[in-house]
Amino acid sequence: MVLCILVSIALNSESSAEEVKSRLVEFAQSYRSDQGTLDWHVMQNPKIYVQDKTKFAIVERYTDGKAIKTHTANPLYAKFGKWIAPLVASPPVITVYTELESAKL
Repeated sequence: MVLCILVSIALNSESSAEEVKSRLVEFAQSYRSDQGTLDWHVMQNPKIYVQDKTKFAIVERYTDGKAIKTHTANPLYAKFGKWIAPLVASPPVITVYTELESAKL
């Protein structure tokens, strides 16, 4: 059973968007090497209707609950939380899902 975590982040200022974008890409590269992590995608709100550079989303995919524990034990996990806390307008919204077997691409 593949577990997916969707994290929605809203920054408190557009001035930190480029730094956040760069750091999220760095974090993704590290997290992808964690055992049991299938992928760690980072996205930013696009300019389709109205671009909002303060909005980011992360889609994390894990093989199982043990892999999520490995992820949260990664030293970068605590660093990420401390680093991003003063930059967000509100706490990130975190939602956990399971992938539906019949809906695989």
